[in-house]
Amino acid sequence: MQNLRAAIRSPRSLIAIAVFILFSIIYSLTMYPEVGPGDSGEVMTAAHTLSVPHAPGFPLYVLLGWLWSHLVPIGMVAWRLNLFSAFLAAGSAAITAWACVGVLETLGLSRRDAVVAALIAGVALGAGHTLWHWSGIGEVYSLNTLLVAILAAFIFPLRPPRTSHFILGGLLFGLGLSVHYANTLFVAPLLLMGLWTSSASAEPTVAETARQSKGQKRRRQARPAANRARRWRIMLRGALMGLSATLLVVIIMFGTLIVLADRDKEPNWGHTDSIERLWLHMSGKQYSVNLNMPDSSEEFRQRVGSAFGLWFFEFTPLGWLLAVLGWIVLLRRRRAWALGIAGTVFLTFLYHTIYFIDVQDRESYNLPLYVLTALLIGVGLWQAVSFIARRQPKLKIGRQLTAIAVVTLLLIPWQWSDADHSRHTFHRDYVFNSLEGLPQRSIVFTEEFELYSPAMYYQVVEGRWPNVILLDMLLWKDRPWYVENLLHRHPELEKRLRAQADRFLVELYKFERDELKDSRDIAQHYKDLLQRMRNIDGFDLFLDTRAMRHFVSYGGEMRTADVPEGMLFRQYGEIAPGDLDELDWQLDALLDGDLRAEPTEIIIAQNHVAMLRNRAQFLRNYQRTEKVEAALDLARRIEEAHLRDIPDAARGSRSGSQH
Repeated sequence: MQNLRAAIRSPRSLIAIAVFILFSIIYSLTMYPEVGPGDSGEVMTAAHTLSVPHAPGFPLYVLLGWLWSHLVPIGMVAWRLNLFSAFLAAGSAAITAWACVGVLETLGLSRRDAVVAALIAGVALGAGHTLWHWSGIGEVYSLNTLLVAILAAFIFPLRPPRTSHFILGGLLFGLGLSVHYANTLFVAPLLLMGLWTSSASAEPTVAETARQSKGQKRRRQARPAANRARRWRIMLRGALMGLSATLLVVIIMFGTLIVLADRDKEPNWGHTDSIERLWLHMSGKQYSVNLNMPDSSEEFRQRVGSAFGLWFFEFTPLGWLLAVLGWIVLLRRRRAWALGIAGTVFLTFLYHTIYFIDVQDRESYNLPLYVLTALLIGVGLWQAVSFIARRQPKLKIGRQLTAIAVVTLLLIPWQWSDADHSRHTFHRDYVFNSLEGLPQRSIVFTEEFELYSPAMYYQVVEGRWPNVILLDMLLWKDRPWYVENLLHRHPELEKRLRAQADRFLVELYKFERDELKDSRDIAQHYKDLLQRMRNIDGFDLFLDTRAMRHFVSYGGEMRTADVPEGMLFRQYGEIAPGDLDELDWQLDALLDGDLRAEPTEIIIAQNHVAMLRNRAQFLRNYQRTEKVEAALDLARRIEEAHLRDIPDAARGSRSGSQH
């Protein structure tokens, strides 16, 4: 107990605690108040209901998120899971600071100076755009970053080698793979090099060598091959134990997805109720279409340049240069660590090069690299101030570091306006503007994941619009499990569509297994299914603009009156002029020009503008001049707040998250 108290009260632990408290407060104040962008609505729904989110399934996040969302009785579920991400991200910055102390002490820096440099490293990571952004969203990236930081803290001070080190490293690596295996794989080179370095410590230390007799020294020097063989035995035995631990964790974690698969639940992504379907899901086979090599040297330079730009400006150019200096220091004094970090950089850039997709969470792929970069900044900063102190003895290292730490803390107010999402209700407003007021028996067809994902949360977790069926057209077109699950949950829909759906599913299962030889049959069966859906009775049908184009692209002739209901356009039925009262839209967040437009907000703003103009055209047909002007004025104000500086090439592009 006394040892534990001493460890907690040590400067190293105190600085980590201080960083955690600081960023816990900051992230809590700036996080999204409800559902955030991208996949957050779907992922939070899966966590709260213990169901299966999109591939690869993130089982560790689902289990921990379920515990957190049920044990924390404060606020709505979305707020709780956003807070969960905030604490995890704060923990990532704290563990990075803690790890930096160990690295600097290993390099010979005094504990007092190491603690100050580590504070700078922790703040550099915590105040960076990427971690701060994802700290406020109920998503998997904060947990993944925390596990990467723990792995780094475990690797760097590793001495001496024990079997338990390899097993613990394997367990941590397996837990990381159970959250986001692509990002976790990036630190595999560092883990391997760290364990290799630890196996080298099986050799006698300098002090032990000094105590050896001359005979012992001669015998040791005469047996270099035996020493190398012993090192290899340690490494191979440990690697086998570590790999076994990793596989055990991965099998247990992903095996839970079989238990969680339930067609009565939403989401039930992939319907992972068998080993085959589990493998299809956890392997991320659906994303293989995004694996593509650059077609030209110019495209290769663009992809690498894009990835490098994200890294270069994350910590400002000065921070990146300090990180390079820190890497050079490690290369000279701890070569294995430097090579391990170089391996992480290589894998990160390789991933950006061969898996290129324009999604809003693309920058999150760099978070493992950012953890290591923050550590290198601490090392590089120490090297820089040491150089200055040698030239100017009056400038003490401790005073320099303290002054730089104060300056580094200024990153927080500098980044605040861009990172503050506490007033961002775009995604909630989008859902409510779209679905509020729809008839009880409605089917809403959409291709917009920025509608589908948050709406799933409000329907499943908050119980809103229980009789509205929201149908994602892209999943309906490509994923047989989605068709089966949707029909299973809605028997009335199944009764009307089962015959056409069965014929389509036969071909769609072949497509999923890469057994489809002729695409004409599946295309025809899909058209037949769409035609049956278009003429389905007993439901009011609504389509957003993308779903409308989807129907038309498959040969459907859509008779639309362009009568908007919230963000959607009514497909069937006529609306009398007397029904055209003003809609009670929630547009305050979009009309606030001080808020920074992000990719998903741009999409939402574009859809609102399109809808308002469409509404104005419809009102003009009924000579509602005053309402026409009001709708066009709202459209102009949204454009001025969010779309004025957006290039035409970026307008209308679909942004979705793919992990």
